[in-house]
Order: sequence, then C-alpha cells, then structure tokens
Amino acid sequence: MKIKKYFVLFLGLSFGASSLMAQNRLLDKDFWQSKPNLEAVKAEIAKGNNPTEANNFGFDAATQAILADEPLDVVTYLVELPGNGVAKLTHDSRIYLHWAGYRKNLPLAKWLIDKGSSLSLKDSHGYTPISFAAFTGLADPQYYDLFFQKGIDPNETYQDGAKLINFAIANDSSELKLMKYFVSKGANPRAKDDLGRTLTDYAAKGQNLDLLKSLIKHGISYTGNALFMAAKGTKEGKQALPVFDFLVNELKISPKITDHEGNNMLHLLLSGRFANNDAIAYFIGKGVSPEQMNDKGETPLMKAVGRNNEFAVEAMLDKGIKNINAADKKGISALCYAMENASPKMAELLINKAADAAVKDKKGNNLLYYAIKSYSGRNRNSVEDILKKIDLLKAKGVDITAPQADGNTILHLAVGTQNPKLIEALKPYIKNINAKNEEGLTPLHMAAMVGQDAKIINLLLKMGADKSIKTSLDETAYDLAEENEILSKNINEIEPLRLK
Repeated sequence: MKIKKYFVLFLGLSFGASSLMAQNRLLDKDFWQSKPNLEAVKAEIAKGNNPTEANNFGFDAATQAILADEPLDVVTYLVELPGNGVAKLTHDSRIYLHWAGYRKNLPLAKWLIDKGSSLSLKDSHGYTPISFAAFTGLADPQYYDLFFQKGIDPNETYQDGAKLINFAIANDSSELKLMKYFVSKGANPRAKDDLGRTLTDYAAKGQNLDLLKSLIKHGISYTGNALFMAAKGTKEGKQALPVFDFLVNELKISPKITDHEGNNMLHLLLSGRFANNDAIAYFIGKGVSPEQMNDKGETPLMKAVGRNNEFAVEAMLDKGIKNINAADKKGISALCYAMENASPKMAELLINKAADAAVKDKKGNNLLYYAIKSYSGRNRNSVEDILKKIDLLKAKGVDITAPQADGNTILHLAVGTQNPKLIEALKPYIKNINAKNEEGLTPLHMAAMVGQDAKIINLLLKMGADKSIKTSLDETAYDLAEENEILSKNINEIEPLRLK
C-alpha cells in the first residue's frame, strides 16, 4: 500500500522525537557510575525496572554494566536473566563478548565463552568479538590466547584484507612486543591489506611516534595511508602534531593526499568522534582545501558545519571559500547542514557570508525542512533553536508557509517531532491545517500514524483539524490510529477521532 510505504518513510523523519518509554533506572549511566553491587541491582529490578530492556541505541542493562566495569557477579546475573543470554544482540548487533573485549575483561570473556558465546559472530561493522577487541585497543596476549585456544585463526582475514595484527599494532610499544607475539603465531608483518595498507600505516592510528620509528627501523614500510590512519587517532590538541609533522615533513607524505573515497585530511579529521582543531589548523596551513569534494560531493566545510565546529568553520572561511553554496550529490549545501545539525549562530554565520537561504536539495526540500529536522528531544533548547532558524529564513525572504516539493507543509513536518510546544509556536505559519501532501495525507493523518500518545491528535483537533477527511485509500484518521500499534493499546485515547 502506498500509504504504508509513506508511513515507513515518515517514521524515518520523526525528527529525534523522544521515546515515551518510562524511565528505566537500569539504563541510566549515572546509576552504573555509582558502582552498585548485586543487591542494589536486584533492588532496582524489584522496583519494576526492566533488566532486558534496551535504550534507543540498543544498550541494555547488561551492556551498561560491562561498560561500567561492574563486578563479574553483577554482569553474569544480568546476562543469565530470561530475555538476555550470551547470544542477545545489542548496539550495532554486538553480543556481550564484543563488549567484554572492548573493556579488556578477560574473566568475563572466559565466562561468556564457557556459556557458549559465539566467537565468530560479526557486528554490523564486520567485527568479530576478537577483532573488535583488537581494533579498540587490546594489547594483552592472554586475551588473544583465549580465542586462539578455542580455534580462532590468528591470521584470519577481516575487513579489506586486514589481519588481527593490523588492528592490534596501534596498541604496541616501541619494543614491538605485540608484533613479535603475532609473528610467533605466523603473522607476516610485511603483508599489506587489500587497500595496500602496511603494518606501519595501521600503527599510525595510535599516534605513537616512537612506535612508528621503531617499525620503520625494523624494515616495515609505509605508504600515504599512514596519514589517513593517523587522522583516526584520539590524541588531543597539539599532542598529535608531532606524528603528523613526522609523516609530512620527514617521510614526505603529501598533506594533500586523498583516500580511495576522495577524502582529504580535513574530511577525515572531521569524521571521527572527536575533532582535533590543532590538527585541522595544521592541515589548512599546509594548503589542504576545505572545498574539495569527496565521492559523495561532501566538502570539509560541510562536515565542519555539520559538527557545529565553529573553530574549523571560521578557520576555513578565513582561508577563503570560493563557493559557499556548493552542494553534495544530494543537493545539500553547507547551510542545509547548519540548519539540520548546527546552532542558529552557525547558520547565521554562513548567511552573513552569502550562503543562499533559498537553496533546495534535489528532492525539493528547502531550509525550513532542515530546520525542523534538527529537532531533538535530547536538546532542551531544540524548539527555541528551530524558531531562531526560522527567523533567519524569514529575514531572507523565505516563505515559511510554502509546502515542500512533496506537499508537506510546516505542520506535516512539525507533527514528526511529536512536540506540542513546537506545533503551538508554528501556528502563525499554518495556512491550511487540513492540507494534504502528495500522498493524500493531512497532518492529522500523520499524527494518527506516528503518534505515541494522543497529545498531538488532541491539539490538532483543538486547532480545527477535520477528522472526517479521508486518505486516497478511503481511510480516516481514526482508521489509521487503530492501525498504530502504540495508540491502539489504549482505544479510549483515539475515541475523539471516531466519526459520530
């Protein structure tokens, strides 16, 4: 059914609407940081906190306990509860053995394996429990031995032809004890992966200058990929600069090099979990272009804006941007990224630098779409930020009342946030509360389809929404609400939608 297809699409546009799931104390990081003992955990369960429930990111109580380095008795108790178990998938399709490796918890790993945990299951990124452990910093030979003794091949091939030695080498010291350990298991330290990356290249991720020099001294070659790997390192501020300086000035790797996806060093430095502004300034100073597009058409400027990184954006603007309105292959410009992911201040900065406020992406969505898409239930200032962005657009002559190319009005978009406060604030821009989009759906229809309770439905009815209007499939808002698994659990909530 066409509407069913649209329903799935609209769920993807439920712009950060917060879950109404009751607060589960066992999913609260603060609870685990308090280092509760087993009795305290059992007490929380007795109060009705669900030990098998996961948060929106797939982290359940057992995972939280592992990440908090809880004692073995606490973790094993949670894992063995009905609804959990060693095979349960959590965040990124990882089992508990993945998380044991992440925390380098050898006793827990032994227990999980003894309980029948898979040693070969891959997460959504292609990592097995032992390759994930190596990738995230494991340097303990005893931990590796546990897996090898259970039949895991030390020289198994993983993503892009990498071996465990490749993932692990960044955790080594200048004495190369870890490399020698893997060599004793049959690893070839001079082998390259499918992308031509050497062991020294992989080691650069650790941003350990002594390690790099030691590998090179032992005849392990390097390529330009070493720079890309170094960009993934986690050293803060100027601490990382000696490695970059060594690679660029001593090893003569061009700072303007690009990877197999067209990313330059600025792209990569702005793609990790943490952006090192000192490193960004270093490569801007080396002439790396903030306007260079990768294979997706994305520029470093877009990435910096999307991260709301004022330092990087201002450094790039000071260097000089020839086309601030450049768009990626989806037609998304830097200002679109600002409207969706950054602060009103960032959006205003770009507008003041001549960014086009009338821009539309290739689907015909304008900046209003991206402003409302920025809604996040985790940001207490989200509604106010959206209104500030709308004011910026109004000041540039953007018609806030105009529908998107697919017919969605500002109210259709706002319904996706599931926030009554935002809808109330947008009343002045609602021309026709009963307007249909190209799928034949009114905002009330959408509220009935995606609502987690009846608050938005009741608000729209109070504002004058017509509940008798039918979709192209001859369905009323009441019909759609009945099909909504959450709303239909409390039939009295949707009674106001019933036609008399």
